Amino acid sequence: MSGGRPRVLSFLALVVGVCGLSSPSRGAFVSLDSQASGAGMGGPFAVGAGVSTSGAGIAQLARAELAFFYSELFGLDDLRLVAITYGGPGPVGKMGAGFRSFGGSTYREDVLWLGSGWMVGERVALGGAVKLMYLVIAGYGEEMIGGADVGIQTWPAGEESFALGMWIENVDGPSIRSAGERLPAAAHVGFHWRPTGQLLVAGEIFQERGFDPQYRVGQEISISPLVTLRAGIRTDPASFSAGLSVGNEQVVFDYAWRSHPVLGATQMAGVRIFFGMKDRDETGAGDRSPGEEE
Repeated sequence: MSGGRPRVLSFLALVVGVCGLSSPSRGAFVSLDSQASGAGMGGPFAVGAGVSTSGAGIAQLARAELAFFYSELFGLDDLRLVAITYGGPGPVGKMGAGFRSFGGSTYREDVLWLGSGWMVGERVALGGAVKLMYLVIAGYGEEMIGGADVGIQTWPAGEESFALGMWIENVDGPSIRSAGERLPAAAHVGFHWRPTGQLLVAGEIFQERGFDPQYRVGQEISISPLVTLRAGIRTDPASFSAGLSVGNEQVVFDYAWRSHPVLGATQMAGVRIFFGMKDRDETGAGDRSPGEEE
């Protein structure tokens, strides 16, 4: 990456500061909300079936899943977030892959990743992913960075209704070599509790190195076989979220809305497409799509 180091770091600080006001991440290349279903609950992503770089959620997929996501933070095109993910059967456990692009013409982060997850017995899911991160700053240059995430989820009581999990991002301590700065490591530690077949309560503590912890909690309720409603809150800054999913066992459309005390609201939308027959042997502690039976 060319250009003066002080100017690069100043620009990075500006972009990271703006993004941190709106998202769970307050540093570059830490997870942004790229799943509208979880974002509608306030963003507790540590536990649950799903395709992410945690990998542990991939292990719980009941079917192959292809997902698309789109958002513009505060409605600004230069803070655009686009993601596509796929997860399904693999040679060892289950595999997932994805691409995420955040930013616009001035600043952009692209992440391409490949991950895997597998069950260890009936009570533990393990996983992880390797990431190729590409940073572009207009007028300063570009850089390619490698990284890794890991995750674990467990059902301590042996029941599907309650699960604990942890997801660590940038566990290998990658750095922007030209600036001499390490990318932030971050940890999600949380739980899922499903007291009934229609109600899910979830929460997590998000801790990024060098920042105060952020607390996130939310719930979802299935009001019909085709519709699920969600709501959640988070701290630092204090914000409220709401969302819904509409769909069946083949296709689900997700929508989420999040407030911000200063910069206004952000809207997020996504679609999930499911393939093949459900794997009845999976633990199934994660989110179900509308239309899925207990």
